[in-house]
Amino acid sequence: MELKDFTQPPDAVILHKHLSKNYPGAHYKAGYEAGFCGFGIQRELAALGIECLVLMLQIYLKVIKTESKKMISAMRVASVST
Repeated sequence: MELKDFTQPPDAVILHKHLSKNYPGAHYKAGYEAGFCGFGIQRELAALGIECLVLMLQIYLKVIKTESKKMISAMRVASVST
């Protein structure tokens, strides 16, 4: 099935209508970065039957950056000791 392009205002009901019309019977999953609006969007989507993950992208990116630096350091130590 080909996905359709879609632009909308930030409204859970509009998203649900679009998904139901264009992809009836599908299991929907969504994700968004948590910010000042907290979990309100997640609750709205869940009430409409859309599984929604709340992401903390900034924290996640910081963890990736930190872990990447640790891996690079470990690789440097390993290459020197071999």
